[in-house]
Amino acid sequence: LHQVLAPWSEATATRQSFLVPGAYDLTVAATIGIAPYDVGEKHADITALAALWAASPGENHGVLLEEAASSSHVFRSSESSMKPQLDLCYLH
Repeated sequence: LHQVLAPWSEATATRQSFLVPGAYDLTVAATIGIAPYDVGEKHADITALAALWAASPGENHGVLLEEAASSSHVFRSSESSMKPQLDLCYLH
């Protein structure tokens, strides 16, 4: 996962939109371990990003999922009947 650094629109965003230099932080913010043919919920620790977004909400442009070119996984979109979901657990 990478932090997206620039605003984007669901209506116009494509893969090419995020190839523009500065569109996302090249530093990996978190990883998700996915084995071949693995299905179900995935978890990633984005505590540092959540803290940044809580302190500066305007910095929250989401995250970018990136995988090696040799990998291939399917992630559902918001148009799917099984919409993706991001749950944050805040511990004070």
